[in-house]
Amino acid sequence: MSKDRTFPGSALGIGLLVDAAGVAAIQLPLPYADLAGGGALVTGTTVAGVALVTWVGARRGTAGQLDRWSRRSRRDGGVASLRDHLRTTSAWSMRRRAVVLKPSLAHANMWERWRTPVSEYAAEIGKTGRRRLWISAEDNILRVAGPRSGKTTAMAGRIIKAPGGVVVTSTRVDLLKTLPMRAAKGPCHIYDPGGISKAGSTIKWSPLTGCRSTAIAAKRAAAMLPESGSDEGERWDKQARRVLAVLMHAAALTDRPMRQVQAWLDVDGPALRVAATEVEQALEDSPSASAQRAAARQFYGTVDKTRSSIVTTAMVALQWLTDDKAAAIGDCEPSESMDLDDLLDRRGTIYILGSKEGLTAPLTGALVAEVIRLAEIVAEQRGGRLDPCLTLVLDEAAKVAPGPLHEWAADCGGRGIVLDVAVHSLAAMEHTWGDHAARMILSTCNAILVGAGCKDPHDLAHWEALSGERKEISETRDKDGEVTSTTEIGRPVITAAQIAQLPKGMAIVYGLGPVSIVKTPNTWKWRSVRKALAQAARQMPQQTRYEEQMAAEDRVTEPAQ
Repeated sequence: MSKDRTFPGSALGIGLLVDAAGVAAIQLPLPYADLAGGGALVTGTTVAGVALVTWVGARRGTAGQLDRWSRRSRRDGGVASLRDHLRTTSAWSMRRRAVVLKPSLAHANMWERWRTPVSEYAAEIGKTGRRRLWISAEDNILRVAGPRSGKTTAMAGRIIKAPGGVVVTSTRVDLLKTLPMRAAKGPCHIYDPGGISKAGSTIKWSPLTGCRSTAIAAKRAAAMLPESGSDEGERWDKQARRVLAVLMHAAALTDRPMRQVQAWLDVDGPALRVAATEVEQALEDSPSASAQRAAARQFYGTVDKTRSSIVTTAMVALQWLTDDKAAAIGDCEPSESMDLDDLLDRRGTIYILGSKEGLTAPLTGALVAEVIRLAEIVAEQRGGRLDPCLTLVLDEAAKVAPGPLHEWAADCGGRGIVLDVAVHSLAAMEHTWGDHAARMILSTCNAILVGAGCKDPHDLAHWEALSGERKEISETRDKDGEVTSTTEIGRPVITAAQIAQLPKGMAIVYGLGPVSIVKTPNTWKWRSVRKALAQAARQMPQQTRYEEQMAAEDRVTEPAQ
């Protein structure tokens, strides 16, 4: 620390001594004693005042701030101290922001605010020692951990305690165990186009819902064909999205299914002219008929090689139609599609299960994007923020919700739409969203929890560098063991080896001040959860069991064949 930012004790002492001399001089029975004493008082006060003002200014400047950070880092070893915890991650710090995080408390008195549970506008992310770490209802979480590391178990607690509506995604049925607890708060639904759960889907939803609007059709196509991450791939993606949006708009205007979109898209030879005519006729009632028909004519009139590349790209968004179960649930009549308003108005929960191969990703990703779109509209209608917040727990996000996560993370938090996303590694993020989008996700997620199972050298180096640096004193001794010199050496706060050896159920927290190591919640061991699961006895909602209905229909039709 440079001397210009040390406490100015000498200057202050001199000023006070001059002041004391001035006071004493005034008392002397000598000519001009008052004048001399007054001058001394003015001089001493000026010296002391200038010294204090200069010191305060230096402390408040950038250099002073960096000095304080360095001192705290040396004192606390580079990790979060009790002071840091109280300021940023404690329940008390959450209560200080309660009115912002939960606007309905603005008109409540102090007693009512303190009686409101912190979990209404914040979420517990773990414990370090006896401290519970909280994150606010406007901060997004990114969990990076390997398989079977405890991240899904921790996310289950987030689902159970979420104060408002919840969207859950996964490729496994583990998180379905939270359904009995969520059912006590509002209606619960299962959207399982991959047929993963025994309960089956309880709702249907088609991507054509709302596509009579050209704007919604364009957004739906973008959700079903997210950015590829490469410049060449994005070139074809943009053209495929444009064509897919036009065809989905045409199908919605004429109440046709998604299979018709597939048929219009994958045509060749004489059928090409027939498809072009059908699409143009379907677009006659469009609010922007001329522009839509021009886009359709351009697609059908382009050269075969270019059209083939566009079709190949767009067909990725329709691959789920090859699966009978997914088609039965996702290619339904508009009247059969679920009304997603339930999710926000009645604190509902929707479990979206996708196949681990990613076959249903365009369908499930479009549903997640639609929920976010509707939530943003409702948030604007309610003053800019949902109260209570909508929580999106996106386990296996790369396989179930591969939409524009970097855009969601940047925009949703301030609207009361909270993301809790889990991925296996940085490489998985880059593979799904591309290098630039992956870096944006890392920047826009307020808290990053790195759990067990990180073994990639690139990832380990990244997390080691992000943990910061602490200072260690290295001593040099002579042959008699006497210290001859000391050197200050910078070392990582958490080394790559320590990150790689992190045990299951533990996580390193980045982004909420200095790093912390927390024990994440083991939800399945909570007494209330064990009791609820025992009482539920694996009861699942079965209003509609589409898989069983299809199997029954097959058994009935087999003898006739």
